[in-house]
Amino acid sequence: MVAITRELYDVLKARERLPILTLSLVALLILIFALQQVQVIRLDDFGFVPAHALNRPWTFITSIFLHSGSVHLFYNLLGLLWVGICLESATNIKRRNILIAFFLSDIVSDFGILAVASPTVVAMGASSAIMGLLGVLVLVVPAFFVPVFAWAAIGVVIDPFYVSHIVGLLVGVFLGIYWRFRKSQGFT
Repeated sequence: MVAITRELYDVLKARERLPILTLSLVALLILIFALQQVQVIRLDDFGFVPAHALNRPWTFITSIFLHSGSVHLFYNLLGLLWVGICLESATNIKRRNILIAFFLSDIVSDFGILAVASPTVVAMGASSAIMGLLGVLVLVVPAFFVPVFAWAAIGVVIDPFYVSHIVGLLVGVFLGIYWRFRKSQGFT
């Protein structure tokens, strides 16, 4: 645990840019949650329901911004702030790539939900997107690798629906590997 804390401290100490993308996503999540609370945005219209997903493809994206309650929102905001600030402020990963990892991780995980979840379950929240960012972070701060994957594996045993988090995490890891490979080949 000390090594993880020390590496995270070193990463944050070296930060070079403001986490504008992360703070924008946080503000958007809060705004949409507020709109949910006053029924301007309804879960029935924008939540991801496997039985209706192919007829309502926008829910692959809109469900990322919906949350079941303030506790759900709080934990997603906490995770997004922690992982997003680490990635955006302390690495040279382009904001565009962070945003790609955020959306792609969640969209691909929705396909995982299609495979394992009840057709009527409503999936929502930014958890899988945040797990994708965490997958990218694991490549930047390798000390997180074992605890992150152990935590993810335990989650699947406890709740099979948690597979969406695993899929999001793996998408982030694969994107991070891809970006590293491209960089080593002279691409940016």
